[in-house]
Amino acid sequence: MLSVFLHILSTIGIILLWIIGIILVLILLLLFTPFLYRVKLKKHGDEIRADAKVWWLFHFFHADFHFRRSGGSSTHSGEIRILGIPLLKLINRRKEKRNHQSTETKEATGAGAKTFRSASEARGETWSAAKKRPTVSPGQWKYMPDRSTEENAAALDIEVAASETPGPLARFGARISSLFCRIRKAIRRFFTSAGEALRKIRHFLNIAADWIDYLESESFYCFKEMALKQIGALLHHILPRRIDGYAEFGTDDPALTGQLLGIFAIFYPKIPGSLQIRPDFQQKILEADMDLRGHIILIVPLVRILRIVTAREFRILMRRIRRKGSSQADTSEGKPDTGRKKRKGIIPRRKRAA
Repeated sequence: MLSVFLHILSTIGIILLWIIGIILVLILLLLFTPFLYRVKLKKHGDEIRADAKVWWLFHFFHADFHFRRSGGSSTHSGEIRILGIPLLKLINRRKEKRNHQSTETKEATGAGAKTFRSASEARGETWSAAKKRPTVSPGQWKYMPDRSTEENAAALDIEVAASETPGPLARFGARISSLFCRIRKAIRRFFTSAGEALRKIRHFLNIAADWIDYLESESFYCFKEMALKQIGALLHHILPRRIDGYAEFGTDDPALTGQLLGIFAIFYPKIPGSLQIRPDFQQKILEADMDLRGHIILIVPLVRILRIVTAREFRILMRRIRRKGSSQADTSEGKPDTGRKKRKGIIPRRKRAA
C-alpha cells in the first residue's frame, strides 16, 4: 500500500516538473526569441498603402495589418494567427452568433408582448363598464366654506399692515443701512478672495522653486543621463535594421527643398539599408516606396525599463510627485499649513532665561 502511494506521488511530482519545465522553456523562448517585423509603405499620388507583418518562432505567432486610402475613403484590416488559427475571425463569428441569438430573443419577446397587449385590450372593454361612481350622490350637498369671513379677515390684515407701514424717512434710512452692509460685505469678500489668491500664488512659487532646485541637483542630473542612455539604447534596438526603397519629395520653393535635403543629409549616413532620397526642385511632390525590416527581443526593452524603474532616484522622483500632489490638494481644499517656520535671530524663552 505504501509503495503504491509513493508511486502515485512520484508520478505527480514528475508531471509537475514537466509542467514547470515547459513553462520555463516558453518564458525563455518568449524573452530571448526575436519578434520579426516588416513594414511596407507606398504613396503614389492620393493613394496610400501600408502593410505590416509581425511573426515569432517560425510563424507560431503571426499578425497581419493592412491599410488602404485612396481619395476620401480608407479601409483597414488585420488578422492574428496562432498555429495558423485565425483568432479575429473566430471572435467575429462568436459575436455574430450572439447578435443573431439576441435578435431572435427580441423577436420572441415582441411576439409575446403583442399577445399580451391584445389580451389586455380585450379586458379593457369589461373595465370601461365598471367605472368609479361619483363621490357625491344627486341628493347630497357638499360643504363649501363661508368666503365672507375669510374676505373680512384679509381686509383687516391689510388695514393693520397699512397702519404699521413706516414713513419715508425710515424707509430711506433702512435702504442706506442695507447699502452700507452690502458694500462692507463686498469689500470683505474682495479681501478674502485676494488673500486666498495670494496664498495660492505663494504656494505655487514655493513648489516651483523647490522643483527647480531638485532638477538642478547632481543626483537628478546623473539619473537623467542614465535614463536618456537607456532610452536611446531601447530606440536603437526597436528601430528598423534595414530600410530599402526610395523617397521623392519637392516643394514649390527650390530653396526650401534644398534646406530639407540638407537636413536629410545629416541623418542619411545613419540610415541602414539602401534608401534613396530624390529631391525634385521643379514641382511639389511627395512619393515613397519603402520596405522596413527589424526585430525586437523582449528581454532587451525589459532590462532597459527595469534599470530606469529600479533606480533610487526614480523612486525619489515618484515620491516627490505624490507628496507635491497631496500637498497641493490640501491647499486647494483650504486646509491651513500646520508647520511653523522658525524665525532667524529669535532665541526661545528657555534658552534666554538660562
